[in-house]
Amino acid sequence: MMRNPYQRLLQLEFSTLLLAIVFGIITLFSGYIFLAYVTCLMLAVNLLCEGLIGWKNHDTIQFAYHVLRVILILIFVSYLYAT
Repeated sequence: MMRNPYQRLLQLEFSTLLLAIVFGIITLFSGYIFLAYVTCLMLAVNLLCEGLIGWKNHDTIQFAYHVLRVILILIFVSYLYAT
């Protein structure tokens, strides 16, 4: 049986998306701002994993788009959390 060469990245991508959904639902009911921040960070890690998969597939444009999105999310969410 052949394994996908990017299986670890795919598993990390899936688990961060699942954690983001769980933390998002908990945030909706509890209202904790810190959990909203963690949810956004999980989504950023998810995008980064997707970008790394694109990079390993030699799709540098897709990788650059995802890294740019991650940087913008981190800057915007950190600013919102700090204020």
